[in-house]
Amino acid sequence: MLNVKYFYHQILCPHISLEAHNYYTLSFIVDSISFVIIAVGFSSFGAEEDEGLTAVADYIQENNVPIPFLMMLFAHFMSMVIDRAIYLRKSIAAKLIFFLFQLFIWHLWLFFILPASPVTDKAFTDNGFAQALYFFKCMYFILSAQQCVAGFPKRVLGYFISKQYNIVASVIFKVYRSIPLLPELKEVMDWMFTPTSLALSHWLKVQEIWAMLYIIKNKRRWEKSDPRMLGHSVSFLVKLFIGGGLLALLILLIWGPLLIIALLNTTNVSNPPVEVTIKLSIGSFEPLLTMRVDEQDIKMLNDAQFTRLRNDYATNKQQRKRFEHNFKQRDFRYVTFSGKSTALWQISPPSRIAMEYLLDHETSFVPLVFSWNILREPETGLASESVTGEVIRRLYRSKSEGNQTRQEILNLLRSPKSNSAVLANLFPQYIYAPANGPSEDLAVLSRGRGVDCTASLQVKNITVTQTEDNSPVSIVSEWWSLTQNSSHRVVSNQPGDVEFIIYSERISNPEFSFISGLGIIGLYVSIVLVVGGALRTYVARLPSQIKYDEIPNPDSLLELCDDIFYVREDKRLQEEEILVGRLFFTFRSSVRLIEETRWKLD
Repeated sequence: MLNVKYFYHQILCPHISLEAHNYYTLSFIVDSISFVIIAVGFSSFGAEEDEGLTAVADYIQENNVPIPFLMMLFAHFMSMVIDRAIYLRKSIAAKLIFFLFQLFIWHLWLFFILPASPVTDKAFTDNGFAQALYFFKCMYFILSAQQCVAGFPKRVLGYFISKQYNIVASVIFKVYRSIPLLPELKEVMDWMFTPTSLALSHWLKVQEIWAMLYIIKNKRRWEKSDPRMLGHSVSFLVKLFIGGGLLALLILLIWGPLLIIALLNTTNVSNPPVEVTIKLSIGSFEPLLTMRVDEQDIKMLNDAQFTRLRNDYATNKQQRKRFEHNFKQRDFRYVTFSGKSTALWQISPPSRIAMEYLLDHETSFVPLVFSWNILREPETGLASESVTGEVIRRLYRSKSEGNQTRQEILNLLRSPKSNSAVLANLFPQYIYAPANGPSEDLAVLSRGRGVDCTASLQVKNITVTQTEDNSPVSIVSEWWSLTQNSSHRVVSNQPGDVEFIIYSERISNPEFSFISGLGIIGLYVSIVLVVGGALRTYVARLPSQIKYDEIPNPDSLLELCDDIFYVREDKRLQEEEILVGRLFFTFRSSVRLIEETRWKLD
């Protein structure tokens, strides 16, 4: 017991020295790998999977963030933030308590809670992601234990990569600073948990000055290793590598959106209809006829039918090539209706009298409306599930054709058994079903030709027996029929069937729908204008950056920054503020900046 007490006394005894090894960088890298493992294999850690969604990419495409997944990532992220805060405060006691807490929680979760979860239902030995996570967490625990034993070094601020000055270190440092929000998160935490006399804005200014000087120092080292003679022409290879690369990038930015859209169009997929409904009505009255078919009666054109369709359109070789280029066989569907309405005509007697009066006495015109609804099942949200269209034919009294049709419909209503009505140009021969918007006539194929049909009204008396007194009751059932004239058929050869040929616009591949949804204008705005604006801003700032970018020798200013960091961590805050004032004064005065950064002659 005394040995255990002595052991913890040795650990908790304040010991902060320059010789203490810094294990934080390695532990942060290992903890970041653990974060990635949880993000990639979250379904192995108790996050319940939705049907059909098994990977992070699937959830991102569906704009779905499961709550357990979010809680796991957030908890691990906050543990990394707490670890960073303890490291900045250099508190061995807090580090030891946090270490023991994590050691207990992780072992309890991985070995007891997770295997017993009904979602995962996997033992630890059968869970590959859990084993990988445990391996890296063990490495983190080892590094944390070593840090507790060795203590914290006196200098904990700064970047581990900044101890070297070369082109590789410079590139790594620039990549790190280009990560959104990460450098700002580090600097805010450093300011929060480090004793300092500076306001946050002054702190950030000092860090930005040091980062600029560090990059300049690496650049001067590179120039010193590869000196260039005064007045020496730039090598053509350098121009070809740098200038050629930038030129290719600019050309790609200008023409890239058009190229992307053109390439995406080659990956478009078919969007065939799965259900088609047609209706025939007069004005706002109850529809005369309603017919609906599903996938069983919606067929793709075979080779012979497609060839007949092409020959109906093309009369020469040039038109055939144009047809084959613009239309693909897999995008055509022909729909066959039996001609019998799928619903009884249930119009009230007053409405029927009003319809007959309208047909007989209306002086202007009576609208005969043929409408259709096409239902699809697109795999992307960029296309509508259904599109509708209609053809309105105005039946005038003053025109012989319209007057004849009105009279035939009126006679049919008054005497259904002995009459029928010829409906000329009732609907287009070819229907265009776009991804979005109203459906309409495919004029390039129909060429103004409509389909002529004959309408008839079927009447049947049905006798039923009442259950109360067994007395017979006669019920009149009415339904409409539609027959397509055979001279206008393209595919179907069955007499009486109504043929409906649909051309469905192809839709973007669901895997690239996030790009296709922007469109050409959206791509130009998001790529050309944004990138071009950022590039223009960078070039415009170059003259104002000359006084900083062309600093010949940043060593004295880097030493001044190091002095600021040293007195800050030594808690000599008055000296910190004095040195920061000196640094700011140097950058305010061009003369002083030149004096401090010029090469000193021995």
